[in-house]
Amino acid sequence: MAGGREQVTALLARDPATHASLDVTYVVDYLLSALRQEGAQGRAEVLTDRLPGAGTFRLFRDQEARQERFQFGGKRMAVRPRW
Repeated sequence: MAGGREQVTALLARDPATHASLDVTYVVDYLLSALRQEGAQGRAEVLTDRLPGAGTFRLFRDQEARQERFQFGGKRMAVRPRW
């Protein structure tokens, strides 16, 4: 696609990770994939860090290497004995 690289560069210059709406999770997931594909890992991290505050913790947890750290939505808890 002619001009595609310039369009991506222009989009990244507007810092979509900071300004993107987080209301539609599949769109956010697509944006995260696109940022990573274009080598904008830092901006993908900025966007990922915004997810829990927007109520999209599941999408946050599904991102790279977070499944183990946040299995139940928080830090791993020890099993308590029954009373």
